[in-house]
Amino acid sequence: MGWTGSTFSGYRCWYITVFPPPLLIIVSLMVLSVIIMVCVLYIIILHSAVRTVDRIREFRESHTVSYINKAFDYNENVHPPVHETSTTTISITISAETITEISEKPIALHDLRVNGQIRCGVRKKVRKNFLKMTRYLCKRTVNNHPSKMKAVKTVLLILLCFVGTWTPYYVAIILYVKCDITKNVSKMARSVVCFLMLAIALAQGRHEKYENHQLYRVAGPSQEIEVLEAHLDIISATPAARSVSGQLEALVRLSPEDKQKWLEYFDKKQMKYTKMVDNLAEILRDEDVKINNAKQAAKRRGRSISWDAYYRYKEINEYLDYLGEEYSDLVTVINAALSYEGRQIKYVKISTSRFEDLRKPVVIIDAAVHAREWVTPPVALYIINQLVVDIVDSNLTDGLDWIIIPLANPDGYEYSIDEDRMWRKTRSKAHDGAEDCPGVDGNRNFDHYFGTREASANPCSLIYEGPAPFSEPEIRVIRDVVLQNLNRAALYISLHSYGNMFLYAWGNNGTLPANGLILHLAGVRMATAIEELSLDKADPYVVGNAANVLYYTTGTSRDWTRAVGIPLTYTLELPGYEYGFLVPPEYVEQIVTETWEGIAAGAHYVLSTF
Repeated sequence: MGWTGSTFSGYRCWYITVFPPPLLIIVSLMVLSVIIMVCVLYIIILHSAVRTVDRIREFRESHTVSYINKAFDYNENVHPPVHETSTTTISITISAETITEISEKPIALHDLRVNGQIRCGVRKKVRKNFLKMTRYLCKRTVNNHPSKMKAVKTVLLILLCFVGTWTPYYVAIILYVKCDITKNVSKMARSVVCFLMLAIALAQGRHEKYENHQLYRVAGPSQEIEVLEAHLDIISATPAARSVSGQLEALVRLSPEDKQKWLEYFDKKQMKYTKMVDNLAEILRDEDVKINNAKQAAKRRGRSISWDAYYRYKEINEYLDYLGEEYSDLVTVINAALSYEGRQIKYVKISTSRFEDLRKPVVIIDAAVHAREWVTPPVALYIINQLVVDIVDSNLTDGLDWIIIPLANPDGYEYSIDEDRMWRKTRSKAHDGAEDCPGVDGNRNFDHYFGTREASANPCSLIYEGPAPFSEPEIRVIRDVVLQNLNRAALYISLHSYGNMFLYAWGNNGTLPANGLILHLAGVRMATAIEELSLDKADPYVVGNAANVLYYTTGTSRDWTRAVGIPLTYTLELPGYEYGFLVPPEYVEQIVTETWEGIAAGAHYVLSTF
């Protein structure tokens, strides 16, 4: 029986975190390298053994070596004088270790005469040279025998290689067994792992730019908060009706370099402020650890998409393609366009009649226009799941057609994951000053009172509207979807985070559309449905005109969609609980579940009205 993700679905064992899939791959590669080394060693040993066998066989056979000694006789009576030569040949027969025969067969032996003198002792020299050669051959024969010590070393080396090969598997087995016995230590082990992962994240320095950045909650009139939006990063805003101070409150980020200047400005304007976070980088690193742990846990459960983790652009698109193939009778996946950096922007059309029944109203929902609002794509995906996979209410698909864009700004979304967690805009560079300040605020790029607000004209501002209406390919996708279905579109919702609010038009001046009362009633119905499932600590939803609840804004999707003719259009600010838009994974399922109830309530309102 093999180990699978489902086998240990009920276990929360520390080895699962200690050995995540990437680490297991690395260990497997290490084991494979050892196996390859063993194979190479075997080849070397085999080659050496063959040579040794041949050598032994050679020495077991007799060898005959001839030693030739030449003697010369100088004959001066011959003209011209000549040398006469006589030869002594010595044959030596050698076995593996001994000399078995020495034969001396002289043909002739003469004394060597040079200049009339006789050199004696030639025979002695011959014998002396012979004995030297014999000793050399015997020594070489003995030294060429295989050594027993070398064989022992070879065997030990092979044994160590095999032990090294199988050690990781023995360790894994011990950990699996130990985990089942010592579940009570899992919390402590996970804490150790979290600490290590936190240290790694710190070393990587991905959030280094936000080191010692602080978050302050600032209270003041809406006009003053609007001024701050042009210069500071407003993380969120709390309506006056719900704030402790009774004024509009904004959570702003202050860098160490600018903090003193802005604190003095707040004092000058008599705007009360409170420090909420001392070091933003620490919050971001803690978020990384939680997200990584949640994603690994989801993989162990064998789920491609779960509601307690965040997913990358590629994973989201692959899931949409899967839904299109698995539920082709209900889901159509549209490859709408490419982003500025070339990523495919997909959306799904959900319809029991393939959008051919022109009597059915259409609901349009987009998410992640603002890159850093990671909780919005899971909400969009959960809506698709409830309509297509679980089909919790068939009336919502029988009577309505749906278009859902789960990831409207893929470039910014990926950049916020890889480079800058606080990134909000797109990643385009088609405007003046783009090299230093790339990107456009997608929710200021719609053609509704575009270019009428000076603060939105600054490319380095977080609310930069862009060089022209619909300059961003990501925003043109939303525009085209709306215009193509304008005759039947009844409800448009743009998902954002965070603040627990349903905001409707007009955000540019604070007046109400002709159907302002209907907008308010439908918004209250959706908010009420959400609050029935929300946690006790959740802030109550606020429903109202965007400018009156917060401050003036231009170029928003909410106002443009209402201006072109969709009756019910909203900016839905999702709950963040105490975490803002840095929602930890453990809260995602709660948020998607309660938000679905609000969306379903709005859809039923459309069914009963249109």
